[in-house]
Amino acid sequence: MTTLAPAHPELVGLPDAAATPAARPLTRREIQRAALARRDQVLDGGAPLCEAGAVSTRREVQHEVRSARRRRVPKKGGSATRGATHADEGRAAPGSAADRLLAVLAACFVVVALLALAWHAAGGRLLVMSTQSMCPRTCVGSLVVDAAPHGPYRAGELISFQPPGSLETYTHRVFSVHDGTIRTKGDANSYVDPWTLTAAQVSGRVLATIWGVGWLYRLLPFLVIGTVGAAFVLPRLRRRNRGTYLTAWFTGIVVMAGFLVRPFARGALLDAVADPRHPHWVLARVVNTGLLPTSISMVHGQRDAWLGPSQISTLAGPAARSGYLGFSQWVVLPWWGWALVAIAICSPLLGFAARSASIGRIARASAASRT
Repeated sequence: MTTLAPAHPELVGLPDAAATPAARPLTRREIQRAALARRDQVLDGGAPLCEAGAVSTRREVQHEVRSARRRRVPKKGGSATRGATHADEGRAAPGSAADRLLAVLAACFVVVALLALAWHAAGGRLLVMSTQSMCPRTCVGSLVVDAAPHGPYRAGELISFQPPGSLETYTHRVFSVHDGTIRTKGDANSYVDPWTLTAAQVSGRVLATIWGVGWLYRLLPFLVIGTVGAAFVLPRLRRRNRGTYLTAWFTGIVVMAGFLVRPFARGALLDAVADPRHPHWVLARVVNTGLLPTSISMVHGQRDAWLGPSQISTLAGPAARSGYLGFSQWVVLPWWGWALVAIAICSPLLGFAARSASIGRIARASAASRT
């Protein structure tokens, strides 16, 4: 019978597996504990996996687990305990993929914050469209990049302003300019805005609009909080678990933020007029203000089977006696779209399953080498 060398140099003096008479067979839990300890050692740059077959008795299993824990926990003075390997002394070496991903996310947030501050210092602003008056070209969730205001203004360009008597900022298109007064109009509105503006009331000239990025701008606080929380918790986790827990953490953050902000499935009513072809019916213009294609139907009326993001549709249906109009909306995706959504939501469970399968393979390899 061929015996393998001990997995660690500090195991000198332990009884040899081949020389131990009537060694009690290891339980499944003991094999898994030994496999975890050996996997930690391999990930940390210790002994290769081919030396895993040296573990055959309960005492050796317990000693290996304790040795792995001692190598991970340094003394109060900062020096490693006796028996630490060369890889443990180099704890300042690059971390796992989860550590690098977290560092990249933090660097991206810092860069975005610096760019936003620099743009603001130059006189510009970043706004998020929150109403449907400029659909379909600049719909809800679009990021509006404003430059410093400067005239003269021409009909057809986009400007940001505060209407008289309001503290809210609007972004509409210039409808006309006459004798120093400016009239504006929303692209989705069928009427001209009731106010008149002067050049002093214009707060910015729109340089660009980016569809959908405004939702990410609104989700940014949740992502920053999630990154800070992950940076606090991640160093306290074992290296082999960091990738799975990081995926689960950010999946929960995105799901919670999506539930609160609701960027995926949204709709809005633009206007409603009497239907000349059917008495007591109305023609309602609706717009899909979400990020995903949806189907919108009017209660007891017509239905639009597929309405893409920022698209406008006209539905006919009976008017309710209360004066309210009822609509229902749901997401419409192909089968591969739902498959991607399911994979994104279940990715933490898939990570745990892959890790468990890897541990099982190591345990079976250990049992095979022991026999």
